[in-house]
Amino acid sequence: MGIIGNYAHGFREGIMIRGAALYDGGFGRVWYVDAKTGADGNSGKRRDRPFLTMSKALAQVDSGDTILFRGKVREQLSTPVGVHDVTIIGAGNRPRHADDHTESSGARGSSGATWTAPASGSTASPLLQVNQQGWRLYGTTWQLSGSATACVLLHKTDDAGDSERDGAHAELLYNKFQGTVGAAAGIGVQTNGIGFWKMQDNLLFGFATAIAKTGAAGGQVGWGELIGNRFSDNTNGIVSPLYRFLVKGNYFLATHTKEVDLTGGTANIVTENVFMGNYDACVPGTGDFWFNNYSLDTTSGEVDDTTGQTTAVPAA
Repeated sequence: MGIIGNYAHGFREGIMIRGAALYDGGFGRVWYVDAKTGADGNSGKRRDRPFLTMSKALAQVDSGDTILFRGKVREQLSTPVGVHDVTIIGAGNRPRHADDHTESSGARGSSGATWTAPASGSTASPLLQVNQQGWRLYGTTWQLSGSATACVLLHKTDDAGDSERDGAHAELLYNKFQGTVGAAAGIGVQTNGIGFWKMQDNLLFGFATAIAKTGAAGGQVGWGELIGNRFSDNTNGIVSPLYRFLVKGNYFLATHTKEVDLTGGTANIVTENVFMGNYDACVPGTGDFWFNNYSLDTTSGEVDDTTGQTTAVPAA
């Protein structure tokens, strides 16, 4: 991933990804959350004085701030109204469960970064609803549990002015979105009509639908990128009316009914993806450009039976 970081007490002081700063100690404030050893009475402004809960951090943030967290967050939250361009970073090296160490009772534990539903009293809502533009979510294991319906909802309303909620221009990078393998349910990343957003280098598995557009607000989901993500053991992969999206370099592994369904979308570029299921179960949008993809479904008339390279849009 090309990450460069400086470390102190388990939290990064600076993070670069492919040459772009996720957090470099520049604009905005930095808040720290340790879901195991923090305290909401702390300042949250120092690595050694972290908050305990993400809700406390979200109550403090302003546009341009960064939240670094570790441990297991067990909360269902909405981002604050009128706050944009916040980055939430899981402080572990690679998205994994923030389980306690078992080697000794005195071990610190919870060095990973997990966000899941409360142990009891979860509601039929996402783990995190993003209400304003430019939020970035990085390096976190999002685990659907309890009554939660989705890991992340990029939310939009059709209101005007300050009453509008619009989670557009979001970035979801290097996360693990985890449902239940063998009992797929819920949604990994849900939108209801936002645009200009990006998902890259994420793993999504065990969902009824990994990425889905639901509801009427916002219409098509436009002008974004889905790049280098892996989909496995979901009932469906992407089900969304994408508009002028780039869908590139994704891997759709086994057990999908529909790997990509872009019904209602139009003019997308779908290229360099690998489809391991029924290629003709995919549904292109109107006027899509599907080229240089690969499929194991060599019985399809749109797949070269020697090379596996696709020769046309699916014949759904």
